[in-house]
Amino acid sequence: FVSLSLSPSLCFRAPSSSFHMAPCSRTTAAFNDIEVSFADEAESCYVSSHVLGLSSPVFCAMLTSGMAEDQQRRIEISADLGTKQQFEQFYKFLLPWSGREQEVDETNVDGLLAFSNYYQIEGLKLVCEDFLLGWVKKHAPSAGRFIQADRCSLPRLRVCCLDHLASEPEMDLSELVAHPQLMWEVMHAMQTKMSAARQSLNQARKTSWDKIPERMKLDDGQSVDMFVRSQFDSVLKHFEIARSGAQ
Repeated sequence: FVSLSLSPSLCFRAPSSSFHMAPCSRTTAAFNDIEVSFADEAESCYVSSHVLGLSSPVFCAMLTSGMAEDQQRRIEISADLGTKQQFEQFYKFLLPWSGREQEVDETNVDGLLAFSNYYQIEGLKLVCEDFLLGWVKKHAPSAGRFIQADRCSLPRLRVCCLDHLASEPEMDLSELVAHPQLMWEVMHAMQTKMSAARQSLNQARKTSWDKIPERMKLDDGQSVDMFVRSQFDSVLKHFEIARSGAQ
C-alpha cells in the first residue's frame, strides 16, 4: 500500500471574508436556449432548458419528448397562468445557487404558487404553503384563499381556511358560488359547528337549572330560573333558524 500525504497547499480552504468572486466575463446568453413568451405581452424572455428540465417533470417531458416546445425551443405562457414578471420571479427560485437567496413574500407568493403547481414543483409549493399558513394567522383567510388551497392541493392551508370560514358566518362567500362543492363543504362545516354548539348549550341549560334555586328572584320579581330558561331557549331558537338557513 502506498500512503499519499497531501501538501497543506492542496487542501481546500474556505475563502476569507475579504474574498470576492470576480464576475464572469462571459455572457450567460449561450445557456439560455429557450424562449418564453406570454399572452398579451410583447416581450419574451430567454431561460435555460436545463434549469427548467431539472426542476420540473412537466418541463422535462415538454422539452425532451419531441413536443412543439421542444422542436420550436419556445414555451408559451397563458394569461390565466401568469405574467412575465411572475415567471421571472418563479425562475429565480429554480436557479441552482442564487435560488437559495430568494424569499417568498406577499408580493410573489400567488405567482410562485400558480407556476409551481402547474409545473409540479412540489418543493416550492411546500414553501409557499408554509408561508401562507403563517400569513393566515395574522390575516383572516378569504374564500379566494380557500379556492386557491383546493386548486393547488395544499391540504394544511385548505383545512385552515375551511375551519375559519365555517366559524365566521358573516364572511363573504360570494366567490364560492362558482365552486358548489367548496360551498357545500363550508355549509356542512357550519352545520357541524352549530350542532356541537347546540349540544353544549343544552348541557349548560340543564346544569344551570340544577344549580339555580327556584326561589331566587331578579330585581323585577322574575324568577331567575325562568329567566335563564327563556334566554337559553331564545339562543337555541336562533341556532335552529341559522341551521335551517344553512341547509
